[in-house]
Amino acid sequence: MYEFCTICGTEGPTKEVRPNTAHNFGCSNCRATLRFRALATSILTNFGKGRHQNLQRAVKSGDFDELAIWELSLRGPIKNILSKSKNYINSYYWEDTKLGEMKNNVICQDITNLTFDDNQFDLVLSSDVMEHVHEPWAGFEEVARVLKPSGAYIFTIPIRIPFRPTSVVRASLDTKTGTITHHLPEVYHNAGDGSDTLVFTDFGQDIFERLRKLGLYLYFQQPSTLSQHSNRFGAFVAVKNSN
Repeated sequence: MYEFCTICGTEGPTKEVRPNTAHNFGCSNCRATLRFRALATSILTNFGKGRHQNLQRAVKSGDFDELAIWELSLRGPIKNILSKSKNYINSYYWEDTKLGEMKNNVICQDITNLTFDDNQFDLVLSSDVMEHVHEPWAGFEEVARVLKPSGAYIFTIPIRIPFRPTSVVRASLDTKTGTITHHLPEVYHNAGDGSDTLVFTDFGQDIFERLRKLGLYLYFQQPSTLSQHSNRFGAFVAVKNSN
């Protein structure tokens, strides 16, 4: 496939990585796959002021320097670019590190129990994180709390069009005993630190109403019309009510 990368600005053939997934068609330069380019497209649409076609150029211009940005990511193509803006931080959850403390210049955070202040961020980002949170709706509620009014949470989760009607709990965690109960066959993805991480939830169309009740207006942005295949994968944008 021949595409324009909304992260680094490279235009050329993309490499097939993992067919039939949002992890496919990596950029020949920055290696960003469909899900990361979908995130970048939504970031530019909502915060680029109509001035930039790729994230790298937007950051170099200084247009993002006034934005308080938090990304739930240890590494990746979005982090490589946005970390050059003045008010960017990224986080990861380590069980052996106190919440709010730094480890290797990354802040330790549990998305269901954040140490951040209310109304702190203009932009929150994550890529395929929420399906691994054992209490995802508590995580969304915490994101809503730390977003500024009119701020946006832009994220990807493994989902395809048409969306399933309702979200499905694949596994649940007893936080008192640490026991995990599997309701469906186990599914694991590769985490940011290279380990395997369990999928707790397969999200469905009810995510729109559930986030609305948290004060977040949610829409799904499809980034590409180059092919029916690539247009099935996009990013979610949840904007916090301003009142």
